[in-house]
Amino acid sequence: MKQTDYRKLNLKTLVDNSSTGAKELRKFDSIDKSDNMARIFKYSRLWNDLDHARKRRKRAVSYSFGDQYSDIITDEHGRKMTEGQHIMQQGKVPIANNLILGQVKTVIGQFRANQTEPSCVSRDRDEAKLGEMMSIAMQYAYQTNKLWELDARTMHEFLHSGTAIQKVGYSWSDEKQDMTENIDMVTLPRFFFNGNIEDPRGGDFTVMGEILDWSLSDIISKLCGGNRQKALEISKIYNNIDEHSIVTSYQALSRKKINDLSFFIPTDRSKCRVICAWEKESREVLKGHDYLTGKPFIAKIEEAGIIEAMNKQRISDARKQGVAQEDVPIMTYEWHLERFWYVRYLTPTGEVLYESETPYTHKRPPYVIKISMFDGENYSFVDDLIELNRGINRLSTMVDFIISSSPKGTFIIPEEAIGLMNKEEIIDQYQAPGGVVVIKTKGLTKEQLPYTVSQNATNVGAYELLQLYMNSMKDASGVYGALQGKSPSAGTPAAQYAQESQQSSINLLDLFETFKSFRQDRDITLMQVIQQYWRTPKYMGVTGSSYNEQSRWWNPEKIRNSSFDLEIKESASTPTFIQINNSLLLDFFKANAIGIKEVLKAGSFPFGDKLLEILDQQEKELQQSGQIQTGIPPEMQQQISEGQDPNAVQQLTQAMQTPAQAA
Repeated sequence: MKQTDYRKLNLKTLVDNSSTGAKELRKFDSIDKSDNMARIFKYSRLWNDLDHARKRRKRAVSYSFGDQYSDIITDEHGRKMTEGQHIMQQGKVPIANNLILGQVKTVIGQFRANQTEPSCVSRDRDEAKLGEMMSIAMQYAYQTNKLWELDARTMHEFLHSGTAIQKVGYSWSDEKQDMTENIDMVTLPRFFFNGNIEDPRGGDFTVMGEILDWSLSDIISKLCGGNRQKALEISKIYNNIDEHSIVTSYQALSRKKINDLSFFIPTDRSKCRVICAWEKESREVLKGHDYLTGKPFIAKIEEAGIIEAMNKQRISDARKQGVAQEDVPIMTYEWHLERFWYVRYLTPTGEVLYESETPYTHKRPPYVIKISMFDGENYSFVDDLIELNRGINRLSTMVDFIISSSPKGTFIIPEEAIGLMNKEEIIDQYQAPGGVVVIKTKGLTKEQLPYTVSQNATNVGAYELLQLYMNSMKDASGVYGALQGKSPSAGTPAAQYAQESQQSSINLLDLFETFKSFRQDRDITLMQVIQQYWRTPKYMGVTGSSYNEQSRWWNPEKIRNSSFDLEIKESASTPTFIQINNSLLLDFFKANAIGIKEVLKAGSFPFGDKLLEILDQQEKELQQSGQIQTGIPPEMQQQISEGQDPNAVQQLTQAMQTPAQAA
């Protein structure tokens, strides 16, 4: 009896797992285009709904970078003006104390000082080496995309807007002349999403996207997919764009270009506006389970007949083999509404430049988003400091006005006391060092003699209130002098200084952990993109890594179907980590646990590779001559001692002089 080969009749014959490909640009009829315009207006409303968040971000950035009197107020006559203009109309000079920027720089400095990197662990114990390979791939992507620098700038955005957004994709690189992963930072002014979110983990996003300003060449390069006819159609759509026009509307390196963004029209007239939108859509499918293979599957609605035919064939074959119908492993299924992400690149006039179901195996958009949110509203680190900084500015302006309007060394002389000198001569003599003012005293009482008025009108509690604001700024931000590296004042106990440093770390813990969660989500997305698209073997040269040579070779066949857990840990390339690692290796050597070669291979010494090469060469020569190696080669003595840790050099020297222990 001929048996059915169920190895050929698996989910691949029943389910179309391939994602919907990019559709060609087409000339829309009125119905299609009206549907797309309805989508565009929907995205426009979502972008407009974030206007309040963008204004808060703009205000936070203005205060952080010194423009602290730009808030619009209404004066006593009902006129609209900036706060700075209102102060100057009163004859005062607005004093700005930019204390926020120092707090922001300290937080970013702490972030940079504690660099971390992803570590991947295979969920299958037998594939531990693959986890090592994946970790190297992630470090390779970190270095080639300069992610430490990008993350610092994203942290800067996070402190001001309360949002951290990055886009993890895979595209052609003109610089590398190859397909490669790419990570880009997205700022809040260009981004939009459904504003009714409440889940701090981001599980209730249904729409997200960004407004892009690309050159016509960029659009054709990114979205045409090698189709020249499509490129010509796109050129007709953007036929009013002149890529060689000179932009004179805005100053270079100015925030005004970002602050004046609109949804439909680019600020740069030489660019083309493209609206990229990812939307969660739904479709009817069959969700089932194949008891023969033990795997679940998703099939199209119209494939129900094929599944039933397959079940009948299985029952028929099983009956011939004497198996009862109720014991046959068939495929069961039920109706299901599947949710999936769909992307469209649209023009402001409704044409579709590209559309597709998400091409990524992780089945998500490429955007990774983290929002500091409470009760559905986002907040930022700088928001908490603005009112305190405003209070300090008001007090500084008040004290300056009081000092400038109070009498300071005013010389008063009654007319009866003026002698032969005129007014100008008296002023010159009063201001001159050692000057003499000749007056009449005959017949004058003591109260009628000349005298100087100098009044201290600033002792009204302003300084105490100013100090209160300064202390409140530290409490609100969590950034104390100890965290900034300031030297303690005389008499400050060491325990108090250490406590201030620890308290700063605790106050900023939530901020750093939230951003760490964002980076972990980003790295998981990056890891999945690498697994999907790195399809050819490659050597991953990673500096500062202690992984073995075999793990540095990317093997796409072995790693594609593996599952990994990812965690963020302290980077092994930081000076502190290197020093601890080297010290630990030397302790192992002293305990006769490892030899000098193992110390140099596992450690991170600037002279390690060169010294290993010399040791290997001398070992061969000594083996041939029957001699025993008894010290560090003379030609390495000067190189080792220059600029190195004296303790480490001394310990290595002792290690080389005791070869018997290393055996």
